[in-house]
Amino acid sequence: KTSLKTHSKQWYQRRVRGLAESLFGQFKKQEVEKVIMDAKLEGAKSQAKIDAEVMSSSLNAERMRWRNKFSLIEGNLQKRKQELLSAHEEGTKAVSAKLNIPERREACSAEVSEIIQCYRSHPTEVLRCQDLARSFEGCVTESLASR
Repeated sequence: KTSLKTHSKQWYQRRVRGLAESLFGQFKKQEVEKVIMDAKLEGAKSQAKIDAEVMSSSLNAERMRWRNKFSLIEGNLQKRKQELLSAHEEGTKAVSAKLNIPERREACSAEVSEIIQCYRSHPTEVLRCQDLARSFEGCVTESLASR
């Protein structure tokens, strides 16, 4: 009886120890797998961060390259615009000299400004601006006669 009891007790202890080791092994295996997954996740995050930094610096370099190209193109366009304006002015002066075209001047601009101001100041009393209108009419007549 004692031997059977001892034997059963030993078998039970071995069985419990085996189960404990098995459960501990599974727990350890899960812990190891968790640590591995965490490490993989951290590695992936680090790699993504590195990739983003590389891409960002690459994009910045490309952006600077294009800005330089556009600045160069814009400078060339401004230079070309100035050349065209100069050529246009020279051509206009040459044609004006050959045809004796007088320079254009603003006639009666002061009178126009005064009339506009008067009409704005007295929108319902336009007769108050009558003297200015006559003055403007005289200026226009005189300007046309001098041509």
